[in-house]
Order: sequence, then structure tokens, then C-alpha cells
Amino acid sequence: MAEEYAGIPLADVLRAANELVSAGLIKDYALGGALAAIYYTEPFTTYDADIIFVATDTTAGMPAIYSHLQSKGWRVEREHLLIKDFPVQFLAASGLT
Repeated sequence: MAEEYAGIPLADVLRAANELVSAGLIKDYALGGALAAIYYTEPFTTYDADIIFVATDTTAGMPAIYSHLQSKGWRVEREHLLIKDFPVQFLAASGLT
């Protein structure tokens, strides 16, 4: 998949998720939602990226992730973090097997 697919800064989104792993805030992550589906289907329009993650410290929660990425220049708009004005939603995978 190209670094920027139809205006989606995918490389930047994945770089930020990898940074959260390096910072010890999350153990692992997966790309979910429409962006993940596009890998297997015909391209279609999507309006955000979904990152499903396993937290390293469940007591730190979303505030730690938002705070870390905001310190790197990301902005918050409702439940999304924006990178290059593209919305990214982080979804905890706790409880999933």
C-alpha cells in the first residue's frame, strides 16, 4: 500500500502507533476498520483510521495516549486525534481474546 493512499497519511499514522509502542504506552496494535478492509477488498472511501491497541498499563488509559501524541503535535477533535487533518481513533482491545 502506498505511503499516502488517497490523501490518507498512513505512514504517519503507523509511525505514531509505533512510537506509542516504543514509549511503552501500548504493547501492540493493529490497523482496523475500513483501512484494514481495503487490503482485502476494492478501494472505497473512509473518513478515519482505527488503531486497535493492547495497553501496557491499563490504569493509564486513553489520557496517556492522547497526552503523548498531543505533545508530538497531534490535535484532538472529539474522539479523534488528527494527523495532517486526518482523524485517527484509538480503540482499546482489552477483554478481547
